[in-house]
Order: sequence, then structure tokens, then C-alpha cells
Amino acid sequence: MAQLNKTNLMPGLFGEPTADKDKKGHNENLVVNIEKLLDFHSEIINGKAHPFRRLSGTKLEELKDSINENGLLYPIKIRKDPQYEGFYEIIAGHNRRDVLKSLGRTELYESKGEIELIEADDEKAINQMIATNIQRDEIFVMDKAWAYRIWLENNKNIRSHGIRNDQKLADETGDSRANIQRYVRLTYLIEPLQNLIDTKALPLNVGVELSWTDYKQQEAIHEYICSKSKITLDQAHKIKELAQERFLSVEDLQALFDIEKKTAPLNDVFKNTSRYFKKYDISKADKINAADLEELIKNTVEHYLESL
Repeated sequence: MAQLNKTNLMPGLFGEPTADKDKKGHNENLVVNIEKLLDFHSEIINGKAHPFRRLSGTKLEELKDSINENGLLYPIKIRKDPQYEGFYEIIAGHNRRDVLKSLGRTELYESKGEIELIEADDEKAINQMIATNIQRDEIFVMDKAWAYRIWLENNKNIRSHGIRNDQKLADETGDSRANIQRYVRLTYLIEPLQNLIDTKALPLNVGVELSWTDYKQQEAIHEYICSKSKITLDQAHKIKELAQERFLSVEDLQALFDIEKKTAPLNDVFKNTSRYFKKYDISKADKINAADLEELIKNTVEHYLESL
């Protein structure tokens, strides 16, 4: 797996490391029916063969326009499918394959640089699939999280001069070991919470804390969040600790945290009030009886709350 760094990352939607001049399995006469190019399906984690989502909307149209105008800038990387005779598994280039099909292409030629046949066992194929896709300009948080987890799982039995696998991955991606581990933790969230991570409705660091709770607890957390209640990092810490002792229902979460939100307006009011009184003569502050003022404020607020 080639080391990724700023010098060999290509610009654009599908930057890939420069092709190796020594192409194993290279055959300039290879012609492949596009219907025989199968999606990557060599799973290391059940249900997560390919962690990266397809392009859609504007990004897909940009790719289509680019291929229409310039052809393929990079070949679709494929290998002979280990399960289905006569078919090929795409290692990199699913979106390009889909665009070409939409443009009516039925055959792809290695002699024209449209496909590149490589020899790769499952381990190498998975690593290459992740290496080429992790370079996208824009990537969903959860796509990166699953890619990191799959890579670590795929390489867990490989020992490289005593270097930890997460350190090796950090060296290759430019991410820190700690950050990689945080991303991996997110894959232990239930899918609805993962979706909230992708939409930024749930902060990454909060998601990491919540990932340590079981799935049933996470379902209650998701229901609580969907009731228009946000969870802070401090609250996530508290949930993580309490959930080790007992299950927290939606009602429990509301009782724990909604009271905190009710005090926020009072805090905001008093901050604004203090700014308002700054325009008065500061010398008058010396004449204030603190106990009387506190009693006046308390009675006024109580009267206001009773009127609600």
C-alpha cells in the first residue's frame, strides 16, 4: 500500500497515486464488458465491503462532465473476481464505471487506459480500495471511520518491525493515532446516530463517548436527541458513566438534562441585565443592600414563573 502524502495526492474527485510502471497482470489487449465489472465485495467486516458512498447530485454531474470532455483521467482498477468466473471486481472506480454506463459505454479497453488489471489477493485489494478512496477531496465522517476500522481489521495479523498497525495507518494517511482511534469508535454507534454524525447534528467527540454504551441505550439516546434535545460532551460523559450501572430511558435523560436547559434563559437574562445597568452611576452600587436585592429578584422571578 503506497504511502500517501502531499506530494503524491492527485487533485480532483478521484486522485490516485501514480500508477506503478510494472503492472502485474498487464494485458494491452484486455477488453471487458462493462456489465462484468462488479462492485467491490471482498468483506473483512460483515456488511461493510466498501465503506465509501457513491457520488450524487452536483459532484456526480461534475464527474460526468469531466469524462464527457476529457475521457478517463485515471483507469478503473480491477482484478479477476475470486468468486465469479469471467467477472472482475472493481478496486477503484465505481463512480467512473457508473458514469460510463450512463453514457452508453458497453466495453472498456486497457489499451486506451480505461481499465487497469492488477493481481491482488483479498488483503491487498482491500488496502488498495481504501488507499484510493480515502484521498477524495470531500468525505463523510462515517465513511472515513469505517475505512479506518476495515483497514485495521484487514492488517491486524501483519507485523511491521514492531510498529503498531494504527501507527502505520497514521503514517500513511497523515492522521494521528489518537484521531484514528476516535474515528473507529464511531463505528460502534447505531446507524441513526452515525447519520447524525454525518449531518453534524451530533458532534464527533460526543459520539465517541456515546459509542461506549450498548445499542439499546443508544436507541434511547437517539430518541432523546430527536425530541429536539442536544447532548453536550459533559452530558455524554455522565451518560457513559451512569449507563454502566443502569439503563437510562428517555424519561431518565429528560430528568437529568432538561432542568439544565431551563436555567439557561435565567443566566442569559441576568447577563443582559448586568450590561443594561452599566449605564447607571456606579456610585449607586454602594447603596444597594445585597439581601434586599436578592429577595426582590427572587420574588419577581417567582411571580413571573407563576404567570407562565
